[in-house]
Order: sequence, then structure tokens, then C-alpha cells
Amino acid sequence: GRIASLALANLKRIDIEKRQVMLEAELGAAAVAQKWILPARTGGNDRFRYVGQSVPGQYVGGDFFDVIPLSDGRLAVALGDVSGKGISASVLMTAAQGFLHASLAGHGDVARAVNQLNAFLHPRRQASKFITLWVGVFSPAPGGGATLSYVDAGHGHALLRHPDGTFSALASGDGLPVGVFDEASYTAETLDIPAGGLALILSDGIIEQFGIGTAAQQFEMTGVQQAVSAGHDDVVAALFEAVVTHAGTTQLADDATAVVVTW
Repeated sequence: GRIASLALANLKRIDIEKRQVMLEAELGAAAVAQKWILPARTGGNDRFRYVGQSVPGQYVGGDFFDVIPLSDGRLAVALGDVSGKGISASVLMTAAQGFLHASLAGHGDVARAVNQLNAFLHPRRQASKFITLWVGVFSPAPGGGATLSYVDAGHGHALLRHPDGTFSALASGDGLPVGVFDEASYTAETLDIPAGGLALILSDGIIEQFGIGTAAQQFEMTGVQQAVSAGHDDVVAALFEAVVTHAGTTQLADDATAVVVTW
């Protein structure tokens, strides 16, 4: 009887291990599929250049970024962060990214695109799910500068680094996240930005990453500004390197995404 029990337990263990291997393989395939819907890490057009990177906190993530060249030398840039993480967040992320991409590519109006996305997501999302979102369109302006029209839907994590090295916010964070209310209305803010500037949009997985030790602190915007101001050629790589050093591990606690735009 004992031998039979041991044999049965061993068979169950083998079955569990096989199921675990299959599950990890499926999650790995999902992670690969999720990566190919994102744009190339670097690119742009004749006037604007970008570098973007997204690292999931688990196999798949709820963050996304997108960059879409538009007519007249314009460039649309979006970064979204779905509440939660894992499979459910990644499914909503995929749907939102695809819908927003099609909307922006169709007409290039940031406010209209976010309002359309909200109308699409609200009746379909789970009650606990929503998306914080920053989306902007960069347009060439005389003298090498640019005009930026953007919507901040509850996101709040975007910065403009001026040519003199100072920073100002490109986000208020007081707008409603996308999908929360069906009657939410989003309007765009427009401003002129100087030549030689740099725009940085990122998710809270970078800002809220805790460090190591008993008195661990979050990375916060101060850490972001220090990394961006260090003079590296690849600002996004330098930012992720600084976050990993702060965390003491490459396995960050949450999805982390950053996009830098220069002109």
C-alpha cells in the first residue's frame, strides 16, 4: 500500500511538472507575441526621433507604448498603463493599443482618439480595470522647435527637459483614467516646445520601484531626472540601468515603460 501511494504521488508530481512546463511555454509565447505588437525600439521621421522600451513585471505586462508617424512630419506618441498586471492586464493592453493606433493613424486628433478609446473600452472592461494614458502629437514648428498637443488621462508621468537642463511637467494627472466613465470627455492641451528639448513619458513602474535595504526608498522623479541628465547617448537605456541598480535586481516589481522623444 505504501509503495502504491508513493508511486501514485510520483505520477501526480510528474503530471504537475509537465503542466507547469506547458504553462510557462504558453506564457513565454504570449510574451513574445506581446512584444511584436509594440513598435521598434528606435525610430521616427525627418524631424522627430524616439527611443522606447517596455519591460513586463511578469511574463506579460499591462504597459504599452506606441509611436505613429503622421502626415506633415508629425509624430504621435502614446504610453498606457493598465491597472493591475499579468494576463488580464495584458489582454486589455493589447485591445487598447490596437484601437488607439488605428484611431490616431486615421485622423491624428489626440482628444478625439482618447474619447473614442474610452467609448470602446468602457462597456467591455472589467469593473476593476482601467487605463491611465498619455498621448501626444508632436508637430514641426519654425526654427527647429515643435508644437505638442497632448491628453493626460490620469497618468501624470511625463516631463519636458529644456535645453538649459531644467524640467517641467508635460502632464497634470488630474484627468480621468480611460474606461472609468462612459460620459468622460477629454480635451487636448497645446504648447510650443523649444528646439533642443527632450520629452520623456514613463509608467509608474519606474517611479515607484523600491530600492534595497531596510530603509529602501522609491526611485521617484528625482531618480528619473538624474538619469536623464547624466549625458548618456541612449537616455532610455541609462534610465533602466539606473532603476535596476536602485532595485538591486533585473526583476522589477511592476511593468516599466519609458519613451524619449527628441527633435
